[in-house]
Amino acid sequence: MSKKKAVKKPVIRESGWAPMPLSIKILFVLVCIEFIGILLRFRFAPSIIIRDIFLLVLIVALWNRYIWAWIYGAFYYVISVLMSFGVFKQFVNPLILGSANFNQRPLLAAIAISAVLTVIINGAFIIILIIKREYFSKQ
Repeated sequence: MSKKKAVKKPVIRESGWAPMPLSIKILFVLVCIEFIGILLRFRFAPSIIIRDIFLLVLIVALWNRYIWAWIYGAFYYVISVLMSFGVFKQFVNPLILGSANFNQRPLLAAIAISAVLTVIINGAFIIILIIKREYFSKQ
């Protein structure tokens, strides 16, 4: 009698839409919308192309549940937050110092508010990715 060895089948993690938690689904949809919005601008500056590539990698990583996806996403959004702080500082200084023309003040205020909202939203994305990091490491 010959004994047959049990063949271990590789564990395949489910990827795609179905196993995603709701918060990751919302994040995924928003990242896809951001990617499409960037593509529709029809500007091909090197910084925009690099951002497109980073977003595309994030979309693929989220979809395929790569173990490093949450770290990559958090890093991407931390960089985005830091850039928003730079925008905020650049447009708020003329408002605070009073060097902005009267006609420019509403525009500068709107840009500063959008930078603050960007920081808040990206901060929420970072928190979601950190809280749901176990989803990317589960088998």
